[in-house]
Amino acid sequence: MNHEEMHFTTMMKMSPSPQEIELFGKVCTNLITIGYSQEKSSFIEGADSIEDILSGMGLTDEEMAHIRLESHDEQNMDEDWVPSSTSIEWTRDHISNLGEGALWVIPDASAILKISHAEKNYTLIVGKNQAANETIYMDKATKIMTILGYELATLFVDDADISVSERLEHIKHWAID
Repeated sequence: MNHEEMHFTTMMKMSPSPQEIELFGKVCTNLITIGYSQEKSSFIEGADSIEDILSGMGLTDEEMAHIRLESHDEQNMDEDWVPSSTSIEWTRDHISNLGEGALWVIPDASAILKISHAEKNYTLIVGKNQAANETIYMDKATKIMTILGYELATLFVDDADISVSERLEHIKHWAID
């Protein structure tokens, strides 16, 4: 990702599964929604896994082990879950680049946060159709926001049975103050 020029490059293994394609689409939609453009997209010849892609990018075994640990950690959530310092710092950097009242779409959580830096709080917008795995991602994001000193100000549960992308289109016109 190039934050200054607001573009990103994607790489994918040769034969992605339908679920991987769907998640890839969610990430791209999120990035495009917040103003990024896709500069380049490519399939990595001979790559059958994320490890193959990361190895081809020059990551060390130690760096890949850390990523695998993070990935495993993302699949589980309990009361004692503690985010990694990398996750906290990534979120801190990400929200600090968002303007006052900006919307942060989290596709894996099927959630949208409206951030108020001035009040150190956020509004959370979710759909009633949020799946269990999406709830885990949402809980993780809100826990990190709490660690960063932001409080949940308002929770909106949208009754519409629509995707997060469709919900974003609808709430762009909402007055959520």
